[in-house]
Amino acid sequence: MMEDCDEDNQLSEEFYQALDSHIINMVKDTERMLDSVRKEREDVINNIHTYVKETFKNTFTNGGLGNSSVVGIKLYGSMASGLAIE
Repeated sequence: MMEDCDEDNQLSEEFYQALDSHIINMVKDTERMLDSVRKEREDVINNIHTYVKETFKNTFTNGGLGNSSVVGIKLYGSMASGLAIE
């Protein structure tokens, strides 16, 4: 009976060690993917911001706010956290 418990504990320990290793490898792979597209991602976000400001630059004049700097984009979810890969 005691041997069965020891064997179960050993199997559980091996499972969790393998799971930990797998999770660590997945995190490292994800970080590598994020790093590989970081520059492109930042360029796209900057381009979108520029296009939005350019599109609405005259919207807030003549009695409006008169300043297109109040126009912008907001990042949320995976874009804000930097986890958006595609």
